[in-house]
Amino acid sequence: MADTILVDIDRKEDVIARLDGNEKAAGLAMKYTAADVYRRAPSWVSQEVAKVYQIKRSEVKPKHGKVTSYGKGAEATLTYVGNFLTPTYFNMSPKAPGANSYRIKMTLKRGHRVQSGQYRRRPHIKGGSYSAHSGNILMPMGGQYLPAHRVRRSKYPVEVFRTIAMPQTISSVQVKPAIEKRLQEESAKCLEHNIERFSK
Repeated sequence: MADTILVDIDRKEDVIARLDGNEKAAGLAMKYTAADVYRRAPSWVSQEVAKVYQIKRSEVKPKHGKVTSYGKGAEATLTYVGNFLTPTYFNMSPKAPGANSYRIKMTLKRGHRVQSGQYRRRPHIKGGSYSAHSGNILMPMGGQYLPAHRVRRSKYPVEVFRTIAMPQTISSVQVKPAIEKRLQEESAKCLEHNIERFSK
């Protein structure tokens, strides 16, 4: 899954006027602005995502991007790619199963703790901790425990419980407007800085 963010710096005529008709300086001001946004936008995006989702900012980063200049301005593009995340990314507890019954909980969105599975200790039930009555339970996978359930009564296959993909946190209705507003405000500041820089 992927989501692309595009920041377009398209104010060539205004910038030229601010720079007394100097088209070359205007082009450089917009190009440097796009480069500034490209370098700093990942931090702005991760901050807005972390305000809504209980996810580490370091997990929200683009896979690739580019800065492009064209006739009327310049643009910065960031592409976020990622698979569906397990509850371990969202403050899952417990981290490992104990000897007694437990409930798997996580905080997908800040302030909302939800249950994603449980294990009821029922020694008399054939199958023990892997009883069909348990739903998602913690199973060892790749050096950690993940909430999962068996698709069939046999040992395999096992289906891991997953939440949302990282790009979905960016495109969600709660986050996307905030990101767009932040990018607009910050890119305007960067452009103003570069106009002043090239007007000297």
